[in-house]
Amino acid sequence: MRSISGSHLNLGVILCKHCGEMIDTVDTDRVIVYYSQCEQELCKQSACMKQLNETNHTTKMKTA
Repeated sequence: MRSISGSHLNLGVILCKHCGEMIDTVDTDRVIVYYSQCEQELCKQSACMKQLNETNHTTKMKTA
């Protein structure tokens, strides 16, 4: 853990890969960005649509 003037400083951040909202910070040795998914409904729908599109694309490639 690092501290500046007695306060805690986390160098890592977790961002939503769909909307960019900061989800959390993490204690890391260097500046680093992790991507995850937040709890907003639009982001959940976006993840479902992306997965569906990837599945359809893979299926089309196998049948071609």
